[in-house]
Amino acid sequence: MPDQPVIILNDIQKSCAGVEVLKGICLTANKGEVISIIGSSGSGKSTLLRCINLLVTPDAGTVEVCSSTVEMKQKRANARGMVLPDATIVFYDNVDLGYLDLIARRIDAMLG
Repeated sequence: MPDQPVIILNDIQKSCAGVEVLKGICLTANKGEVISIIGSSGSGKSTLLRCINLLVTPDAGTVEVCSSTVEMKQKRANARGMVLPDATIVFYDNVDLGYLDLIARRIDAMLG
């Protein structure tokens, strides 16, 4: 079913050091879709991915994965690091539904 949402972001907002980085981001990733997030350096691409995989908590908004709304906690005791590629290296398949599907499975396992 191609129109089955796997990840839904609704009004994601995040500020860092007083700078509003994400301003009401909405996104729906359906099963089978490939999504690319592009933008200039400092535009919030990595911050958005960190909000999706819960390395940082959005200031506002909701993240829904596989029909389950993810409960946001302001402080996470067991946060894990995320290694970001060097900006000069281009990866063609690191920001796609396969990656988001992996995140979805991990979150689904965490939610039980």
